[in-house]
Amino acid sequence: MTAYEELKEMFVSEIARKRMKGDERDVKEIIKEIKDEFMKRVDKHFEIIKRQLEEKYSLIKERKMTIGERIQQLRMDKNLTQSELAKELGVKRETVNQWENGTRDLKTGYTIKLANYFNETCDYILKGINESDEAWKKEWNLK
Repeated sequence: MTAYEELKEMFVSEIARKRMKGDERDVKEIIKEIKDEFMKRVDKHFEIIKRQLEEKYSLIKERKMTIGERIQQLRMDKNLTQSELAKELGVKRETVNQWENGTRDLKTGYTIKLANYFNETCDYILKGINESDEAWKKEWNLK
């Protein structure tokens, strides 16, 4: 069922409910009242969601992950060991360990390999910037 159909069904059943309770007002008045009530609920839920998103992004801003933490998170999301990732990239396990611990700098070539392997951008690997996150923040007018 589409959102339009759900909304239409809600209006029809609400009008029927009000009529059964003896409401004899014009259907247009009842529809306006239902719409106003519905929009109040939508606005309330929108504000709750917006507040939650703002809190989420402020926490992310306060504590950004390091490059190594992002590499580790990506690796763990794929259920890979350091050895398995090292084999995929053609490096030693110790190298992956050093990247994750921040004791070894990540060279450009390996940044690109990691981004390609995890289907991420180099911006995400290096700075934690995700293109969809930026578009999302802009769409929701978040800072």
